[in-house]
Amino acid sequence: MATADPCRPSQKILFDDGAACLTLSLYSPLLRQPPHRHDRPSLTFLLGGSVEERVGSGCAGGGRGAFGRKAEDIRHSNVYGPDGAILLTLSLADPLLWRAHGQDGWCWNPVAEAIRPLATAALSRRLPFEELVTEMLAFSRRRPAERRAPPAWLAETRARLWHSPDLPLAGLARDAGVHRVHLSRSYSRWFGESLSLFRLHRRTELGLKTMLHDGASPADSAAAAGFADQSHFARSVKRTIGATPGALRAMLA
Repeated sequence: MATADPCRPSQKILFDDGAACLTLSLYSPLLRQPPHRHDRPSLTFLLGGSVEERVGSGCAGGGRGAFGRKAEDIRHSNVYGPDGAILLTLSLADPLLWRAHGQDGWCWNPVAEAIRPLATAALSRRLPFEELVTEMLAFSRRRPAERRAPPAWLAETRARLWHSPDLPLAGLARDAGVHRVHLSRSYSRWFGESLSLFRLHRRTELGLKTMLHDGASPADSAAAAGFADQSHFARSVKRTIGATPGALRAMLA
């Protein structure tokens, strides 16, 4: 999906009332954006793909489910992952609205499934925009629970599944030297989602990459990502992103 400027995303403004603007953006795989600034503070929900953002000597970001907050005029650069990224961004023209909710600085937090209801409400236009803005600002003040790094064997298993989400559980457990039940329980405890849910979300991301970046049809994208049929893919996209594959592609065309 080409744009006039390769460093700029395909974008769709979902709402704009002058005080706040909500935008859905699609960034290309492996896109690098040089250091730049925005003149408005923003809240960003990462609906799919991944991004690494650098501010000064600090570096943060994440994959699907990550949430970022950035005050205005913060100089930053971005590198997007091999699947690109789908971002839902709320930018605020009214600085009082930002400060009233105690927003400041810059950070990324892994909030995972908690994002989904807000994304669905935004893309389906289920809530009045003013109410949606309030919900997003309140959400941004959440603090994730502190977590230690997972065991090396579990981190390696997750990395293998990220590249090949359909690897058999028995083989993964054997290679890690643990029982498959221990693997499943450990994964849920450390990463906050089950192995089966991670597999489903990862296949969904791969299907979206094929559809949005490679121009494949929803049916071909579903097959390439390992879904049983197009309807299964469509249901997963709707649950994960908040819109059907066709509606999502139309918004980002």
